[in-house]
Amino acid sequence: MTPRRIDRQAIRARLGHVPVWILEVLLDAFEPAALSAAAVAEKKRRKREKPEPSARRARDDEDASDD
Repeated sequence: MTPRRIDRQAIRARLGHVPVWILEVLLDAFEPAALSAAAVAEKKRRKREKPEPSARRARDDEDASDD
């Protein structure tokens, strides 16, 4: 996942009753934190999916001994 920008126009359309300046202040504060959290979550997910090098080596050694 590549960090993306928040679709501010869509938010304004859904929250038309909220003054634009309030939405902008909230989004300016929220967006960097949300993108940072998404990047951290993606990094953790990739780390979980990739086996550790030592585990990979042990599997390779077992496969070699089977030959």
